[in-house]
Amino acid sequence: MASVDILPPVFPEAVPVVFGADDTFFIPLVVCIQSLVENTSPTKNYDIVVLANKFRPEFIALLEKIAERRENVSIRVYDVAPFLARWDLSKLKTGHRLSLATYYRLFIPELMCDYDKVLYIDGDTVLLEDIAHLYAHDITGCYAAAVRDYNIISDMSESFKAHVHGLLGMADTTQYFNAGVLLLDIAAMRRDFPLELLMEQAELKGAKHHDQDVLNSLFYGKVRFLHPRWNCMWQSEELYADVEGGREALAAPGLVHYPG
Repeated sequence: MASVDILPPVFPEAVPVVFGADDTFFIPLVVCIQSLVENTSPTKNYDIVVLANKFRPEFIALLEKIAERRENVSIRVYDVAPFLARWDLSKLKTGHRLSLATYYRLFIPELMCDYDKVLYIDGDTVLLEDIAHLYAHDITGCYAAAVRDYNIISDMSESFKAHVHGLLGMADTTQYFNAGVLLLDIAAMRRDFPLELLMEQAELKGAKHHDQDVLNSLFYGKVRFLHPRWNCMWQSEELYADVEGGREALAAPGLVHYPG
């Protein structure tokens, strides 16, 4: 079985931000990380990690170049091949424009075991504010902080409601969150959800919305819900018309998400 090297912290204190990506998702990832770096504070450190499988050398070089001349920003690309050698990801569902890279976030607690709290962000996002403001949220007693998936909640079919109630075990469908932006208590995840369990659950519950369903099921009842400005979907202003804080999210988003 392939050995796995953990990723130690680069700085004594930093804002750790993790992405999962493959070659087909590289261009939006570059845009996202560039926006993140441009909004960093000179008084804080930022440890940016990209989980990828056999990224092209030129891609890695371009990503690392974004942090040039910024002593407080580190960008590292970690090849997840050792994890892929341990787990048969071919059993996991993909589709709806999502590749196996979406499951890489399940590796974070084990890979970054010297960290207690980590931000995970999808690459199809743009940062308009210092990500340290999001990282500063207190998630004591929770597995994660996230924004409700208003897109799914507002247009949830009866069959998906049955899926959420039944397979995911969520009595309150309005607590269904979008997993594209997550502030994770990975110390609590390591304690309660070993990687073997996460991968097992991914096979059992990932048929519809993949690892997003898995995390919703496991974290249910222990999620701090964030202001929608931290995961503001681009699709329609109507989506936020009746959402608490929705108009503020549209007027001053901290992060804009472009799913689809």
